[in-house]
Amino acid sequence: MCNVISNYDPFGLGKYRYSFRQECREVPGYELGDGSHTIILNNRGTNPDKVPEELVSFLRYTRADLEESQGEYEDEYVRELQEKIRQIKASREMGGLYMTFQEMLNEEREEGRKEGRKEGRKEGRKQGRIEGCKEGRMDERRRWINYLKDKGMLTEAEAVKVAEEITQEEE
Repeated sequence: MCNVISNYDPFGLGKYRYSFRQECREVPGYELGDGSHTIILNNRGTNPDKVPEELVSFLRYTRADLEESQGEYEDEYVRELQEKIRQIKASREMGGLYMTFQEMLNEEREEGRKEGRKEGRKEGRKQGRIEGCKEGRMDERRRWINYLKDKGMLTEAEAVKVAEEITQEEE
């Protein structure tokens, strides 16, 4: 079984719940029979009359902003969730651990960004040097071809052929 709560309507049909079973494509109506199924809960549904009101209440709670999530809910399960969340937030130890964890994550992200920028610059410089050397070699070869052509040691056709061969070697 796979269950997902979605903050958007994945199919655009306005359903609070989309249920799927595994069915054989070649034999319509023939199910795998392993009991597996997928349920996607959409907290942006528009058909409250087609699902239990407790589900609608829960899904509305999952999409609520901070102020809305602290409001009064009729549903007992949602009130229990609200109470558990209040307890967690109120716990100094949990709050301290959460803050420490958040700081660690922020530091790791910043270190990762710095490391990524450093590696990117290093790779860019390396690639730039390689390209620069390649262009320098090509320029030097072109100068030699032109020199030999100017001195009458190569015809125009021979110069073009040599230039093409050099270009192919570089690739």
